[in-house]
Amino acid sequence: MIHKLERAERIQELNPLETLKRIGLMPGNTFCDIGTGTGIFTFAAAELTENKVYAVEISPELLGLLHSRRNERKAENVILENNVKNVPDSSCDAALLCTVFHELEKPGEMLEEIRRILRPDGILAVIEFFPKPTQFGPPPERRWSPERLEEQLTAHSFRRTALFELGENLYTLTCQT
Repeated sequence: MIHKLERAERIQELNPLETLKRIGLMPGNTFCDIGTGTGIFTFAAAELTENKVYAVEISPELLGLLHSRRNERKAENVILENNVKNVPDSSCDAALLCTVFHELEKPGEMLEEIRRILRPDGILAVIEFFPKPTQFGPPPERRWSPERLEEQLTAHSFRRTALFELGENLYTLTCQT
């Protein structure tokens, strides 16, 4: 799993530091990376913001890896959680779901949790696969088109602020509360 999440092509396409800047994460912001995986966005955010970065991951294996990486990097501002429900109310300026939305069994419940943790005018960024066959990623029938994703976000009182491509396979939709 770790190899899949850290393929050079994936990291290059996601371009974590530049993508975080593009979604609006700034120094001093508090950030929540939901579905952290191996931490490619978490540790980039920890350097960029220097404020709290909540890394939410349900996999015990990946939490162990994140714990080791946090210690290696001396990233004391990274707070590891196994559930977004553990992140305090109105504590985050920005949140990210990177290639996680298509995995959610109850996306509406997750969006309500994200609304809970975001401050007023907080930013939510969702990175997902285009709804077409690609070399990597979930089957096309499990993918969310930007339009369908925006409808779901709007239904939960998020308003779109931007939509941009990340290479050939991925797009990013940003919105605010």
